[in-house]
Amino acid sequence: MRPGESEHFQIGLDSQVSVRLDGAILQREKALTMEIWIGGTHTHFQTGNADPATAATFAHQVVASLTQRDWIAVYAMLAPEAQASFKSEHQFASSISTVDTLEATLSGSPTISSANGFSYYQQGVSLKVKDSSGIKAYRTTLYLVYETGRWYFLGNDPPVPAP
Repeated sequence: MRPGESEHFQIGLDSQVSVRLDGAILQREKALTMEIWIGGTHTHFQTGNADPATAATFAHQVVASLTQRDWIAVYAMLAPEAQASFKSEHQFASSISTVDTLEATLSGSPTISSANGFSYYQQGVSLKVKDSSGIKAYRTTLYLVYETGRWYFLGNDPPVPAP
């Protein structure tokens, strides 16, 4: 099958399904990308290297955007499945309960794991928060997922008081 051509397969006595594949090897990204159509259904598939250094840089960007309350940037960093639970950036921004975060820094050693074809990155975050009774320290864990050739923000645990 040549790029852009479809192949027809007999899947039962009375029905056929059309399958079309378009793909490319991305040398610079060291990845394979593929567009797949089966019948009228389309999907995109991309492999890549879940680089820990890229994840750490992205984690810093997420924490900076959260601290600056840049909800549009945070929304853009969300994993597609997390974004899908909101109708818009505005709905996402209005769902955030804000606190006066004075400082947020990555802490501890990150953990990278794999499951079901995805790579996951976990990183501790130390927070300094100002409330009516003063400044308090909290900690949380930030979660990233590597999908379709890039890192996305999955979310974080609810903050807990730091020891």
